[in-house]
Amino acid sequence: MCGYNKTLLLNLPHLLCLFLLNMTILSYFCNKINYSFTNLSKKSQKN
Repeated sequence: MCGYNKTLLLNLPHLLCLFLLNMTILSYFCNKINYSFTNLSKKSQKN
């Protein structure tokens, strides 16, 4: 059990890093999608 706790503590920063990386990528894609949607809606309103 003690060894397991050690590996968990060692893996925690790595997992946190991966999680943050995924969140940044997700938010980036969400922003891109939202941006393109707002552009599309603006174009459709002009017509």
